[in-house]
Amino acid sequence: MSAAGPTKTLPSAEVFPRREPKQSHVSRTLHTHVIRPEEVDDTGVAYGGEILALIDVVGVVCAQRHSDMWGSCVTASVDAVHFLSPIRLGDTITLQATCNRAWRTSMEVGVRVEAANIRSGVMRHACQAYLTFVALSSDPSKGHSVPVPVPEVIPQTADERRRWVEAEERREKRIAAKSGSSTTVRPSKPSPTSTSSTSPTPSTTPTLSPEPVATPTLDSPSPRSHFPSLNGRSGFSAAGPVRSSSASVTEMTHVVFPQHVNNMGNAFGGQVLKWMESCAHLSAYRHAREHVLTASMDSVHFARGIMVSDILTIRSQTSRTWHSSLEVYVTVTVQRPASRRPGEVPRTETFLANRGYVTLVAVDSSGGKVSVPQALPRGAEEVERWKGGEARRRERLEGRRELERREGYREQALRGKL
Repeated sequence: MSAAGPTKTLPSAEVFPRREPKQSHVSRTLHTHVIRPEEVDDTGVAYGGEILALIDVVGVVCAQRHSDMWGSCVTASVDAVHFLSPIRLGDTITLQATCNRAWRTSMEVGVRVEAANIRSGVMRHACQAYLTFVALSSDPSKGHSVPVPVPEVIPQTADERRRWVEAEERREKRIAAKSGSSTTVRPSKPSPTSTSSTSPTPSTTPTLSPEPVATPTLDSPSPRSHFPSLNGRSGFSAAGPVRSSSASVTEMTHVVFPQHVNNMGNAFGGQVLKWMESCAHLSAYRHAREHVLTASMDSVHFARGIMVSDILTIRSQTSRTWHSSLEVYVTVTVQRPASRRPGEVPRTETFLANRGYVTLVAVDSSGGKVSVPQALPRGAEEVERWKGGEARRRERLEGRRELERREGYREQALRGKL
């Protein structure tokens, strides 16, 4: 035994026997919801974050039904979500969640969202999401939770077999994206023993590179001379209005309360996504100075769990713009008291929980698209995000086209059965 105390050994998943396989339809979950006034913006369109929160709730219920781990499944990641059709005030939405495939301790759940005007009754495909959940079991004797095995999924129909095969392809992409991520955990810093007016408080958000000394104004008509690295880059032009990306910086602080977590104290992933979308929405609004609608959210991986009583700092800013769309970069930084022994100085642990990109579209009061100012990056990190924006946009458009193509095949198949 060392001076630091005994080393805790977490029991592996092998300790828990894997249960009998289940058919996919056993855990299928349906939920119907009417869009209320508090869930829409001033144009009557539902906030994307509200829909993401509902998707996560229905998805976790499906995961719990499949794993039989009630209240003990946590969101590990959410693939890119594309909003194909606006959901409006008074619309009835139906969310259907299905467990597509299960691995050792994780499950992929697909959630399909359909919306309908309550008067016409015509259903339309609003969005589709794929979420990964991990089943956990608490260990009261050690005070922590460990992953536990879940039943395999037995596909029955041709559609279930297709989703079962595609789930493995998506999983490989998630693993590749996660291994290539540069997300790092910041080391813990001891809290100062005393506070004075001359002692700055450590920042709770990732530090950005210093801005250049010579910077244009927020609405400069000719920014190229200040940023030679952008010369010749596709999508950037000196013509038209330009607005600094830093002008859209938005920061929100949330405390994770008991109503935001499951019975094991882990925050619902959908709640965090809702806060992220809300912050991104405000950044886009500040940049465009027009109404904005959420078009998509890129994949989000939760690097570490978010627990009750954690303090979340959510920070967003416009990273790139096109004609009428804006890409917003969002980070979630967590602060929590670090564990300590009696007599030790209190310390606060600060780490980056996740980050992602949200795409929004600027519209006028009638819903028509309007042009937005170009985003002007200021600093090395902003320039790098700006340069990578075009590749991310191509990937989003490809994913959206693939989703629309599959939806077309599905509608043709349904018409053939009628």
